[in-house]
Amino acid sequence: VVKSNLKEYEKLNKFLQNKINKNEVLLDMDLTELGKKAKLNFIGRDGKKISDQYLRDLVSKYIRKNFPKTFVLRNMDYRDMPSRVQNRIIELSKTLTPKKIALQLMDEKLIPKAKSEHLNLRGIKKYMGDLKNEGRIANIIEVAPGGKGITIAEQSE
Repeated sequence: VVKSNLKEYEKLNKFLQNKINKNEVLLDMDLTELGKKAKLNFIGRDGKKISDQYLRDLVSKYIRKNFPKTFVLRNMDYRDMPSRVQNRIIELSKTLTPKKIALQLMDEKLIPKAKSEHLNLRGIKKYMGDLKNEGRIANIIEVAPGGKGITIAEQSE
């Protein structure tokens, strides 16, 4: 690691620790935005500032290693979220679809609000699929095609 980058890691650590001290663990930003808000200026081997993608990867690895399951950020892998969020997903999966779970988590301020009306459910569906494969949840409740939000189980009643 380039010596100047050590100072950047110290800046990132101070930024994150400050968020914890203020009890701000739900951050309405993604990893790249976090790196920019922390005013990080990592330098690559070529002596130039690193790309946003590389910045995102560095911030992600640093948080996973030094602050595991502490923060919730936009577009974050659900496996890296605090256990209170994971446990709530398991609890809600008994009665709600992935979309309704995501909306409930937003209402409870456990995950950031969606930036647009279109809700990206890929992450929560993947996580719930993993939970099902591990036997931690029984089923994933799906919406009936053309059912206007009613579940397949409700449609068959």
